[in-house]
Amino acid sequence: MCRVISPSPNLELGGSGIFRPEVTKALGIDVPVLAWGIGIDRMALMALGLNDLRELFSRDLEAVRLRRALRKTAQREN
Repeated sequence: MCRVISPSPNLELGGSGIFRPEVTKALGIDVPVLAWGIGIDRMALMALGLNDLRELFSRDLEAVRLRRALRKTAQREN
């Protein structure tokens, strides 16, 4: 279970949805647009011990590694 993402024991791996009209109209598209994909980023969040998806896509890899190491240290102390 990943309480950071959701209190549910389920992990969504194949998310989908419809783009909001204000997003598509700005691009000149006046019809509903569907989107879907595989959510491997959520598995990576759990594996790396990150809390925020933006951290996963950070350009500063050393900061991501440091946060992971600090979280592991904190978990061991508890």
